[in-house]
Amino acid sequence: MNYLHETTHQLQKELKTFNDSEQSNINQHNESFGIRPRSLSSLHLTFFFGGEVLSALPAKELIDWHAAIQSRLAQDGFYLRDANDPEQTSPPHHDDVQEPTNPDQEELYWLRVAKFRLFPPRRNYLVVAELEASPALHELYRDLHDIARMSSCDALVEIAQNNPKIWIPHVTLANIQSRKESANRETTRQNLQRLQVLLDDIPSHNAKDGSSSIIILPASVGM
Repeated sequence: MNYLHETTHQLQKELKTFNDSEQSNINQHNESFGIRPRSLSSLHLTFFFGGEVLSALPAKELIDWHAAIQSRLAQDGFYLRDANDPEQTSPPHHDDVQEPTNPDQEELYWLRVAKFRLFPPRRNYLVVAELEASPALHELYRDLHDIARMSSCDALVEIAQNNPKIWIPHVTLANIQSRKESANRETTRQNLQRLQVLLDDIPSHNAKDGSSSIIILPASVGM
């Protein structure tokens, strides 16, 4: 995630340089156009989006679902991080959790930066990094949704059905900001085009050795 965070801040500097130096209609009409990077600690990859529905689940259904998720993650050497223990560095002990069947995480579970883009389509108010994920991570995504889909809890079933069947892994890097509300549509379009050009120019590989930028997943998973 450090690479993504550093790249976003570099992009922010390039946009500022453009706004400061370009004598164009874009600059004259919208000097405040730019991006607001997300904090490093907030960068995340979503496997299962439950929104506010999860907090409204009955306690027993939430506990059962939590245990099922924990068991599936443990099979691959991951564990659920305790939100009340930010210093946690190892999984909690549970007698009913299986030993990992896939201990070599770095070979099986990887993410590679594919491209940088504006998101969502047509609305374009976020900058995201779209990622390629290993087959094992796609399998984990499907399994986590199957757990909810096969649950006796109607709310979990509905969430699973509404989540995308085809996973497009991505990390939200920044919000697009433009404080001048008077900017017209053409100015906005030109600003976004310029931003997309800069995004297209960002290499998806490590410039030092030419290797693909691999994101190593932590062993813990947040909920």
